[in-house]
Amino acid sequence: MGEVWQARDLSLNVDVAIKSIRMKTQDTTEPRRSVLAYARKEAQHAAALRDHPNIVAVHDVVEHEGLRGR
Repeated sequence: MGEVWQARDLSLNVDVAIKSIRMKTQDTTEPRRSVLAYARKEAQHAAALRDHPNIVAVHDVVEHEGLRGR
């Protein structure tokens, strides 16, 4: 569904994961909404497990050039 990178949030001084979601350029609005809804649900599940030592917390959702990433 995308790529994930390990990073460091310098303002919060914590390790984070950054996920870039892949979408096909020919996708219409509805398939894009579906992918974003799935990513949002995935982030909510990860946030619910944030106290686990092997799971990172979700801090934000960012949209870049019309695409969102978690």
